[in-house]
Amino acid sequence: MKTKIFTLIFFAALLTLCSCSATFTENELFAPVGEAVWDDAKNFSEGFAAVKKGDLWGFINESGNVAIEPQFEAVWNFSEGFAAVQKDGLWGYINAQGEMVIDAKYSTTWGFSEGIAAVQAADVFGLYGYINTNGDYVFEPQFTYAKNFKNGVALVQLKSATSVGHKYSFAKADGTLLTDTEWFGAEEFSEGLAEVFMTYESAFIDENGTVVIDYVLDDAKQFTEGVAAFEDDLIWGYINADGETLIEPKYDEAEPFSQGIAVVELDRAYGYINKNGDEITEINYKYAYSAKEGRARVGKLEAIIAQFGYIDLEGKEVITPKYFDAKDFSQGYAAVKTSSGGKWTLIDIDGNPVTGADFDKIEAFKGGYTVYEINGKYGHLKIKTAE
Repeated sequence: MKTKIFTLIFFAALLTLCSCSATFTENELFAPVGEAVWDDAKNFSEGFAAVKKGDLWGFINESGNVAIEPQFEAVWNFSEGFAAVQKDGLWGYINAQGEMVIDAKYSTTWGFSEGIAAVQAADVFGLYGYINTNGDYVFEPQFTYAKNFKNGVALVQLKSATSVGHKYSFAKADGTLLTDTEWFGAEEFSEGLAEVFMTYESAFIDENGTVVIDYVLDDAKQFTEGVAAFEDDLIWGYINADGETLIEPKYDEAEPFSQGIAVVELDRAYGYINKNGDEITEINYKYAYSAKEGRARVGKLEAIIAQFGYIDLEGKEVITPKYFDAKDFSQGYAAVKTSSGGKWTLIDIDGNPVTGADFDKIEAFKGGYTVYEINGKYGHLKIKTAE
């Protein structure tokens, strides 16, 4: 009996030690940033990464040292020198020294973009406005929704006198609206153009608010690489920035172009086309995603189990679909699962493993860093060559 008890205690202690040893071991390509001791974490932004200990969030620096002690209920990443933080249920902003420079008095906040941030007033109506980095209103709370500023404008939803029929417009940094026109719906600007629509027809406006592609489209998606998908009588094709049809509608769905190719759907299967309208793959994938870094993630069904791999920009399967799950490439690496319910491994652009099956979770690399989870604890990883 004593032997059995001793054995149980020994194995319990061993399991405890194993669960504590969660930090990724450095190799020739990657190095951990501090220890994986956090209950949650976000990726680095402007030299800081948000980390959670217990119920509170703080920030570490790129050496892995605590720069701002965990003390906030929730946080956003740093943006333009400020981070939105929540205290006592309300949101405000701190600077890089952890000082509260804009009081926590808002229901919701977004990060600063172009010196302006959207905030939601902490009152019964909860309308959105915009503030500058001094905390002064550029727009008093008046919108039912507000997006970040990009290239001097931000998509906003205007308050309606009724519970239905909200209209959309674009706010300018000088505190005025782009035009007097109010649209039934709108999307953010991309490549200098934004989709707007009145009831059932879409158009595109330029950054002056002028309609440059008239209301002749049933639906559309944002411009990327000079091309936008559009719908005509429930089938999809592509137009150029002059509104001219480049690829005649023939698909059940069409996604924006990325790196010269786009995902299209036909009869519940997916494939890829180029800007000439040529199908560079067969339309036979169960899953297909936009190209990133010269690779596009695809999935097939093998005996009702999804298997993921990657094609190149010519449509060739350069990494055979064999993974039980996979993520897009970022900064030269992608995370893949080699078994159902297993852990994640990093591979390079040629499909070579560059780590073991070490991670319970791992996010995309950004600025040379990523967040990973091992045994319920979070840490950060950096690419050595990105130093």
